[in-house]
Amino acid sequence: MPITYTIAINNNHDGDFTDTGEDITDHVLDLKWNLGFAQPYDSLADYSTAQITVRNPTGLFSPERNPLDSGTQIRIQSDDGTSPRTQFIGFVSHVTPMEGEWGDKTAVIHLQDCQPWLDDSQVILAPQVDVTADSVIDVLLDQAILRRAVIEGYCIIDVEDYNLINSITIFPDENIARSLEAGKTQFAYVGDWWQDSVPVRQAIRNLVDSERTILYQS
Repeated sequence: MPITYTIAINNNHDGDFTDTGEDITDHVLDLKWNLGFAQPYDSLADYSTAQITVRNPTGLFSPERNPLDSGTQIRIQSDDGTSPRTQFIGFVSHVTPMEGEWGDKTAVIHLQDCQPWLDDSQVILAPQVDVTADSVIDVLLDQAILRRAVIEGYCIIDVEDYNLINSITIFPDENIARSLEAGKTQFAYVGDWWQDSVPVRQAIRNLVDSERTILYQS
């Protein structure tokens, strides 16, 4: 049975991709995505990216006509007739429509994962004593500030008064869904070599290298 693909935009930022107008599969011409490690034996997965080429004859995906907010989630799923598989979930980075009145009338939606935001997110963490790597990574991810769609400025998760729309909290406390295996090594001290603040991704890389393991986002 041929594999079919479904591409959907979480336009209203409610966490699902099933509302009216969120399925854009009929507009899609081409899909490309990249997941995983850049080289063998890397400890931390490379940035995950995707490009979705869509038909754009009416300017539906043109930023000057219908802005697609940076940080909006898009999901790519495949179905082989047995069960659907999520191949990629990413956040809109930017959109590049083809220029010219007589051009191809297409646009490319560029997606990224959360790792650039982990690079940009500085945290201050007291030295941890007698801990495993997974427990420290869990704390780091809890402290990371992730940006979502632009709504009266940035909407910042887990920051009081900045994660509200019309007085309704729109994001849960756990801002990154995660599944961490228990660390094998019990570290006497963690974080004592960090400066006043450290980027979350750098701190995670330190822990992963010390544990001699790997970490990736799916």
